[in-house]
Amino acid sequence: MAFQPKSYQKFTATAATAVLVATAVTPAMAAASFSDVSGRYKEAVDYLVDHKITNGINSTQFGTAKEIKRVDVASMVAKAVLTEEQINNAKDSGFTDVPGRAKSYVDALKEQNIINGKTATSFGSDASITRGEAALMLAKAYKIKGNTANVKFSDVSSRYTEAVAALVDNKITSGKANNKFGTSDPITRGELAIFLYKLETLNDENPAAPEVVEISALSNKEIKVTGSALDQLKSENFNLEGNNVVAYKVSENKSSATITFEKPFELDKELKLNFIEKVEGAADKVTQFPFTYSLKVTSVAVADVRLDAVKDKQYLSFTINNGTGAADIEQLKQAGYTVEFQATASVLADASTGEIDEAKIKEGDTFKYKVILTKGDTKVESELKEAKVLNFDQYVSSIEETGVSQGAVTVKSSKISVQDGAAQLTAGKVTSLSGATIATPKLTYKSSNPTVATIDGDGKITPIKPGAVVFTITADAAKVEVPLTVVSGARTAATAASSVSSVKLYNENSDTVSLTVSDQYGDEYEGKLNISSKNPEIAAAENPTISAKDGKAEFKVVSKASAKGDTTLEIKDANNAQVLKTVAVSISDDNKVASRKLETANSTDDLKLDVAFGSGDNQVNLVWNTYNQGGFKIGSEALAGGAYSVSSSDEDVASVAVNEDKKTVTVTGKKAGTAQIIVKEGTVTRETVTITVTDSTPVIKSVKFEEVKDITKAGALTEVVVLKPENVTLSNGELMPQIDTNGDIFVDLNKNKKKDNEEVLGKLTVSYSGKSSDFSVAPAISSGMVAGTVANGAEGTLVVYVTPKDEKVALATSSINVKVN
Repeated sequence: MAFQPKSYQKFTATAATAVLVATAVTPAMAAASFSDVSGRYKEAVDYLVDHKITNGINSTQFGTAKEIKRVDVASMVAKAVLTEEQINNAKDSGFTDVPGRAKSYVDALKEQNIINGKTATSFGSDASITRGEAALMLAKAYKIKGNTANVKFSDVSSRYTEAVAALVDNKITSGKANNKFGTSDPITRGELAIFLYKLETLNDENPAAPEVVEISALSNKEIKVTGSALDQLKSENFNLEGNNVVAYKVSENKSSATITFEKPFELDKELKLNFIEKVEGAADKVTQFPFTYSLKVTSVAVADVRLDAVKDKQYLSFTINNGTGAADIEQLKQAGYTVEFQATASVLADASTGEIDEAKIKEGDTFKYKVILTKGDTKVESELKEAKVLNFDQYVSSIEETGVSQGAVTVKSSKISVQDGAAQLTAGKVTSLSGATIATPKLTYKSSNPTVATIDGDGKITPIKPGAVVFTITADAAKVEVPLTVVSGARTAATAASSVSSVKLYNENSDTVSLTVSDQYGDEYEGKLNISSKNPEIAAAENPTISAKDGKAEFKVVSKASAKGDTTLEIKDANNAQVLKTVAVSISDDNKVASRKLETANSTDDLKLDVAFGSGDNQVNLVWNTYNQGGFKIGSEALAGGAYSVSSSDEDVASVAVNEDKKTVTVTGKKAGTAQIIVKEGTVTRETVTITVTDSTPVIKSVKFEEVKDITKAGALTEVVVLKPENVTLSNGELMPQIDTNGDIFVDLNKNKKKDNEEVLGKLTVSYSGKSSDFSVAPAISSGMVAGTVANGAEGTLVVYVTPKDEKVALATSSINVKVN
């Protein structure tokens, strides 16, 4: 079901509540007439203009074939799906690059978690949005879902799979030709108009609004909500005085949902759940649903359990009444129940709490356990379930970042060639149950079709004949499947794009042309290319044979002495069988300077820098090029020691340094912002170019601490887990954080498998409120855990903090009570 546009937002609640319905808006029917809107786009464009979602780029053109900026897409999406109240009252997003005309829209989308920025302070407003980025934004905005198994496009990475599946399954788009979604291609205004129109009209029948009928307590922290269309509600629609909602989960049929709270409910006391209805143009409507949590156990269940062989203070647990959270034993005792854990092995330190005696378990042990609850004549018993004792630091829980290479080629197309020989399947990140990365994991590889391709114990793939095959990597509880297609035909250069389509030079000068080359399977080409000139007496490539690496190559165009005229350079594959690209070259003998330009030394570079550690994009070289009347490049002039000088308007954002040749200027990004690079002749400004500096370094957005029981016994706190890396949410959702032994939270940005200082995003720390003598070994952080040795009589509180780098105020805290009698 699609998100309801603001023209039809409503909520209803029953059980002594009124029904609220927002009146639908009837659109005007006089759409603008644009000369560049064909029949394919007309209906969509008419709809968007009629509903005041967008206008054309001018009075006669919609800009159908033009790329669209991220900020303009954000404005359109906000107008389509958000209410005026949401837009007008949104808190500041923190983005500094959003123009005033769009600020309220971007702020509102950020507040609704529909968008993220490029960095914490940059939305990337002026950047063209890709089809993949647009898919992410639209799927979130309209809350549509799809089956990821239906995504067959070869150019859709895991980041985009869910969003693309949502668009495809809801028939918003079917992708581009040749099995490509066009993830990295800029989306045009016309394409976006079609997407928006289909999404806006996806549910024209106006389905029933969400309805809350009744509630009931499932456990001491969970409430079951019954109604309809509950997927349209969020945790923000419910609250309970003195308690916080930590989760809202809707059933598949959307007729029931479970709300999980932070604190247990008080026994036998009437409480009131507030259901909050937000309706455009009116105050919030709050409906109270009274309930009383009276603890009557009708069922008890235990789950298969994994215990850590080297961890202290571990407890078996159970649930009651089909709840999902662990039962509160103390509350059960208050309600008159006796709790008894039974196990098939002598492993319990306390049968009434389920505490494990760590001295009686070792790695590899298994046993079964159950729980019996008794109150008077009532006896409720669970089934027996298995518990396994594992080494959490070595037991594999997930396998990520898999990749395939064939020779020097990184295979992104999911195709490997028989003729190109062996390929290699690798797992870039293997994580243990404790959250640590396992450096040398024991992995098992299997081929689904050995007649097509085999794989050995080290991940080496031998392609045998064309066909489909799925390779499975397994280790302990982790499993990942990598589908590949074996094809026939050695890889060869198939397509090439050049940084320029033509070169205009003054004779005896040279210029560099950069190439991006792909093979016939869509992967980055690795190998030789040949370059020939139709008229080598005019100009030619300095080297007729060049090499491409990672799909990139470049060559120098050299004009002949005293030459004048035109020629064409042909870029061919290694066998000269196919012309991949042509570059027109014109040579002039006019060396009279008519104009000058401050330009990048490499034509493929741009004026946007990223100062994030490991980005490799924090510098750009500029030159002061001269041109004759016909636009032919004559050469470059000195920017130091002569008539000209160069400077930066803000050295704190971007600094400039003239190199030894006195012609090349290196601009180095320092921090996020903009700076003008200024060329002056004396005191006269001849030209300025704007350098945009961003910082894509991820930041910690939120953390979710583990629940830790009160510490009631003296002794060593052996690995009390308080925070797992997967529960640290970053601004860049594609990156996985790690927690170092000293509590540093970091991301391996440069992929060197170690922590650099620039990669630290924050720190996990611990403090204790009691007496220092309460701990014979002071509490300290060890990875995501708290360690230390508690003394008898200790009473106080351990507080764990996550503090972002360079900040003094903690982002989040959690506490553990210590009371040892």
